[in-house]
Amino acid sequence: MNDSGSVDNRVCLGDVLTDLAWHCSPNGQFSDCYEGLSLADYRTLKIAAGEQRCDRECSMQLLITSLGFTKGGVTRIVDRLENQGLVDRCRLAEDGRICCVLLTESGRETFERIESTLRTRIEAALERLPKRHSATLRAALPLLLAEIEEG
Repeated sequence: MNDSGSVDNRVCLGDVLTDLAWHCSPNGQFSDCYEGLSLADYRTLKIAAGEQRCDRECSMQLLITSLGFTKGGVTRIVDRLENQGLVDRCRLAEDGRICCVLLTESGRETFERIESTLRTRIEAALERLPKRHSATLRAALPLLLAEIEEG
């Protein structure tokens, strides 16, 4: 936005989104929200929480696909979260080859605190914007994310 309050069309949206992602990450201005977890740790908790809310199993394969990491990378993340008492591993009764990740009570509470804190901080930033800009962002960003995810 320029001094007159209008959007500068010369701004590279990719740069803005990258900077926004950085500031909202554990490395940026929101670092205190993540309770010492990395972004990959947080995303793992988020995926597992989403699957549990829908009464689905969160398999290691789902994490590999969703995070875009190798099997070894996801194993290290889950090991770290398991050592912190945030997740447990289990085998599916129907197919013992499938390893699933479940949030522990502590993991669920940690995830919910992080989500609440992030939501509060982002809402506070949006409230400081003029209403028309806030409404535009609320409408446009989910659409942009959906387009990016569809490829």
